[in-house]
Amino acid sequence: MPRLRLDIPLWLKPGASVPRVRFPELRKDLAVDVAIVGGGITGAAVAWRFAAAGLSVALVEGRRIGRGSTAASTALLMQEPDEDLAVLTKRYGRRRAQRIWQLSREATREFVETLQRLDVQCDLRRRDSVYYAMTANDARRLRTEHRLRAEAGVRGLWLEGAALRRTLAPRHQSAVKKYFAKDKDK
Repeated sequence: MPRLRLDIPLWLKPGASVPRVRFPELRKDLAVDVAIVGGGITGAAVAWRFAAAGLSVALVEGRRIGRGSTAASTALLMQEPDEDLAVLTKRYGRRRAQRIWQLSREATREFVETLQRLDVQCDLRRRDSVYYAMTANDARRLRTEHRLRAEAGVRGLWLEGAALRRTLAPRHQSAVKKYFAKDKDK
């Protein structure tokens, strides 16, 4: 089975209406303020921000721009880090963990604003998300996570019983419905 980061997503398969832009190979030394290695969404965004700040930038990519993990992405834009707030709190302390979450939310908000300002046609839609637990032990961890998020100002709604059954399949123990951050959540 092909690994996701190496597989070809549907929108890039032959016949898809995606322009095949080619960039010149680097054949000489360059003197720049910043060199970015990797031409995925992260490398491109970082290069763009440095260039917008007035620095000279070179972005180098070993293969094709935007065709590695970025192309295999689901394009789901999450406003939170990959680690739960409870894990980050244990690792870095409450204040730093909350700051990590705040920065992640701000970065997501800025990215959405940039997509809109640049009129990037990407079918962007804001959606709530639901985190659910399958076992009582997972439900306890989720309850702790929900409490920590509430203390950090991250809005969410605790669901169980009938409210949970209306939202998800009835076999789940509990869930937190997470609201997409609005400006008032800052």
